[in-house]
Amino acid sequence: MKSDTPHDNDVCPFEELGIASTLDGAVVKRAYLAAVRAHPPHLDPEGFKRIRSAFERLKKPQDLARRWLEQPVDLANERHRWTERFAQPIAAAELHCDESSLSIVERFVDFGRQLSLDKVV
Repeated sequence: MKSDTPHDNDVCPFEELGIASTLDGAVVKRAYLAAVRAHPPHLDPEGFKRIRSAFERLKKPQDLARRWLEQPVDLANERHRWTERFAQPIAAAELHCDESSLSIVERFVDFGRQLSLDKVV
């Protein structure tokens, strides 16, 4: 189902389905089914067309990956997410380290803090 409407190019399909960008096809499908329940074709034909178009742009794994890669990265959110993920394990590791190991961990953490995704991308 290929559509040439301007809507296809203007709106992010993840936003149209009401989800954050993801590589998980099951999440996309669940969001699509929920959106279809909210916009059934017999009650909201235009809404259904938008939802269907968004799903069509994400249903193939290669299209999903391409669309995911096109999404901008929220650096502040990613930094927060990774800090939350690794702060506790790093603190636990520091408790079990001797002084020489601790200095290695500190240098590694300091190096990681200096890295910027802006420089990588």
